[in-house]
Amino acid sequence: MNSVPAELAFMWGAPQSASQAALRTRDPSTERHVFRKLPNGVRSHRPRAELGRNVNTLFGRVIEILAERGLKASMLELERACLMIGYRLR
Repeated sequence: MNSVPAELAFMWGAPQSASQAALRTRDPSTERHVFRKLPNGVRSHRPRAELGRNVNTLFGRVIEILAERGLKASMLELERACLMIGYRLR
């Protein structure tokens, strides 16, 4: 297995229910790419804050690049697009 490049290696959070956890529906890892799981509890605050800051920085830059090309996008639209990319349709 390979780890994902650091700039793309977002962490994923476990689902709330045990049945969803068993299905690993939030883990985007594949045989080829491994994503780390966010820690639970108090230890999770700092990684979650850093992740949020990094995502905002990245999305801000994407919005700037799109604007330079005459395209408009909002943070919410980018979040929705990334969420949909992460779905595995069964």
